[in-house]
Amino acid sequence: MLFTFKVYLTDQDYYEFNKFTNANSRFGKKLFLFMRIIFVVCILSVPVSTFVSDGITKDTVISVIPSFILLFLLELLLIPFVNLMLKLNISLLKKSGKMPYSQSSVIEFFENSFTETTDTNKTEHTYSAIEKICVIGEKYVFIYISSVSGYIIPFPAFDSFKQRGEFLEFIKGKCPEIKYYK
Repeated sequence: MLFTFKVYLTDQDYYEFNKFTNANSRFGKKLFLFMRIIFVVCILSVPVSTFVSDGITKDTVISVIPSFILLFLLELLLIPFVNLMLKLNISLLKKSGKMPYSQSSVIEFFENSFTETTDTNKTEHTYSAIEKICVIGEKYVFIYISSVSGYIIPFPAFDSFKQRGEFLEFIKGKCPEIKYYK
């Protein structure tokens, strides 16, 4: 075994992982783009139909201004709204007692694979299963095994700055894509 990390996760860690994934994954970017297109099509259909039926006059321009304001507000508030829904979903999951992550686990890295062991489960992956690794400022290492699922290693799981550097050097040789974010 080359590295062992005792990982303790909070709801905030899970929220940060999902928020980051929504904002930076191909899936999340496509979802936001799709939602924005739907907003534009739905809301701009009102002004377009007004202009087609009544022509472009001073009154019709004034009557469609609220549609443009609504569109602007929806575009502006889309990401905060999605993040709020994410927090609400985490609260509902917590109330149901079925959290999609383990609050404590041990992640061990070997030469050819890595293993996560929780109270109820043991999962092993070869390094070829890793889709990408994201290092988030001085907070997290996210190891994605798909576009929306992965492992969270909070920086406090590292014994030292030196160990973190050694781990990142090790994992660079195992994963084709490592990205650093502030």
